Amino acid sequence: MKFLIVTPTFNEAGNIALLLGELRQKAPAADILVVDDNSPDGTADLVRRAQGESKQIHLLVRQNREGLAAAYTEGLLWGLKQGYTHIIQMDADLSHPPSLLPQIIKELETHSLVLGCRYASGGGVSGWPWFRKAISWSGNAYARTVLSLPFPDLTGGFMGWQRELLEGIQIGNATSKGYAYLIELKFRAFLCGARVKEIPFIFHDRTRGKSKMSTTIFSEAAAMVLWLRWNRSEIKKKMNRAGSPQLRRAL
Repeated sequence: MKFLIVTPTFNEAGNIALLLGELRQKAPAADILVVDDNSPDGTADLVRRAQGESKQIHLLVRQNREGLAAAYTEGLLWGLKQGYTHIIQMDADLSHPPSLLPQIIKELETHSLVLGCRYASGGGVSGWPWFRKAISWSGNAYARTVLSLPFPDLTGGFMGWQRELLEGIQIGNATSKGYAYLIELKFRAFLCGARVKEIPFIFHDRTRGKSKMSTTIFSEAAAMVLWLRWNRSEIKKKMNRAGSPQLRRAL
């Protein structure tokens, strides 16, 4: 098995060195890919400095800031092109605990998709005001109801994939932006019949840097959920046509 951890960054100079150190400690066999949206705070320079200490650290610098979805897509496609058998995606702000990586890696031996879950029993959110918790919870409930999905945490970005499932969901064809992108990935995986394992964890709000969340992102996500529901049959049909024997073995 060949593991890659993908993390997108924009102005994460306050977190990136600590994150890379934690990733190397908790998942020493995994390679790391930082996808940086040309951060003006020098995030990429800190990654280059870390590359001098480890050949397992890789860097993609994108010239334009195109957001979370585009960064994750480019990183995941890079991992597939490089031949990684398992790819884990996580945020760079330390809200996704690297201590969970050994368990995710273990579960990927028998599951095609592993989800870090804030809203499963044993999980939770720390450091958010009540209104942000309410928005997150109601947004997840809305998406879960509209799309008829069983996952309690649809907007979470802490996810581990077997490559066959990533190929099968046609990651390059995902159309959503922002947090709707994370919903769409799980939606596509569900339509493929993925074997899913949820691992509860406590989400700690960032202590360094600035959140990228906005009301616009939530509004776009709400509209995209309706679009996904309306196009459910067509999305599933296209993925089925592209299905491979390797994907069927992974499900």
